[in-house]
Parts: sequence; structure tokens; C-alpha cells
Amino acid sequence: MVDFLLIFIIVSIIVNLCLYTLHIIRRFSQMSNHIEVSTGIFQIQLIVAQATDFSISDRSLCMNYHKKRTCIREKNNRLIKERGYEVLLQNIKNTTFYKNEKCVFIQFDQGVTKYESILGCDG
Repeated sequence: MVDFLLIFIIVSIIVNLCLYTLHIIRRFSQMSNHIEVSTGIFQIQLIVAQATDFSISDRSLCMNYHKKRTCIREKNNRLIKERGYEVLLQNIKNTTFYKNEKCVFIQFDQGVTKYESILGCDG
């Protein structure tokens, strides 16, 4: 009887540790996605801060960036910077850019989460 009780306690401790570990892994995965999105948005904000002459059309943002016409658009569920193929964000859908008065914004979905951020403003 004591052996059974000891085995039950050990199994209970192991199950609790496994569940706690799974919870930590899940939370870390969510944090990792948030960090990836924040970093991608920050990269776009840096590009926009150095650019001029913005145009928004067909779900893309085009601008003069370092004296070259550059566009940021969604392609194959990735947000890419074209003049080359630099991936800024991945696993995204429904990307739209819009301008409100002097500021440029982005909206997109990643999984079930919807994101919206300001990218920059004129003057």
C-alpha cells in the first residue's frame, strides 16, 4: 500500500511538471510571435522614416527610399520589401496600408490576431 502511494505521488509530481513545462513553452511561443511582429513593424518604420514620396495602391506601399523606388507588399503570406526580396514579416494575411492626413498606417492579420500600427508621418 505504501509503495502504491509513493508511486502515485511521484507520478503526480511528474505530470504537474510536464503540464507546467507545456504551459511555459506555449507562453514562450506567443511571446516569440509578438517579438517577431514588433521587430518587423520597427524595420518598416525605419524604412518609412528614411523615405519620401509615398503612394498606396493595391495593398502595397511604394516610396522613394535611398533614391530608388521601393515597395512593401504582401506576397505569399509574407510582407516583403521589393528592390530585392527582403522578408519583413511572415505568416500574415489581409495586409492593407492607408494614409490618414499626414500619417501612414498598416493593418494585417497573423493567425487570429489583428495588428494595426502607425508607420510614420510627414513633417
